Amino acid sequence: MGSDTCGSIRIPSSYNSLVGIRGTQGLASRGGIIPLSSTQDIGGPLGRSVTDIAVVLDAIVGYDPNDPQTAASFGNIPKSYTDSLQLTGLRNARIGLLTSLFEWDPPDAEVAAVVRVAINEMKPQGAEVVEVMIPGLKELLLDRLDGFLVLSQDFKFDLRSAPFCFELI
Repeated sequence: MGSDTCGSIRIPSSYNSLVGIRGTQGLASRGGIIPLSSTQDIGGPLGRSVTDIAVVLDAIVGYDPNDPQTAASFGNIPKSYTDSLQLTGLRNARIGLLTSLFEWDPPDAEVAAVVRVAINEMKPQGAEVVEVMIPGLKELLLDRLDGFLVLSQDFKFDLRSAPFCFELI
């Protein structure tokens, strides 16, 4: 298990040939995570395979009264994530693809190519791929404290509200 605010599940996974998933906010409890940004923090699994991740998701998702954000998971969790590992698991799935992120950094071109290959493999399996555009996204992510605007606003207050915390000056 790991916690992710700015890539701490995804980056180590990619560097170590692991599978990691940063789920949707509210999917799993943030209980026990030292707060960095309440609007961005999330816990999630890292594993050797997609099957490993699905098994862990089955164990960790759902409502936790200690994390009110997990109330959003009611009615939105499948019976089992392992059921989605069937060849028909992508049938009727909608996948948002934020292609504008592929254009920013030349070193990301290799990653973008891998993502495009994966998307092309998912389409024949029944996935609907929807290209998503967010006007002004680049400026939002890069021009405001190097992409850490939300984090810089959340951190002081989130850390202060942590049950183990001391008074911050």
